[in-house]
Amino acid sequence: MNVQFYKIAEEVKNLDLVDKVFLKELFEKWIIEEKRELIKKHAEESLNEYKSGKIKFSSVKNLKKEIYEH
Repeated sequence: MNVQFYKIAEEVKNLDLVDKVFLKELFEKWIIEEKRELIKKHAEESLNEYKSGKIKFSSVKNLKKEIYEH
């Protein structure tokens, strides 16, 4: 982490409690949204791979069968 990060962290440390709580809630919302975007991206990539034939859906039973037969 760089010096700018530590300066920001120190500024946050000096905020009053209400502002810290607000900032915490804001960060939590941002993190949730970022995770949703990542899930969406992975789902779209998987769907595209499925449509192109790179992957296929299967059950655990079928997967085990394929593994042990080869």
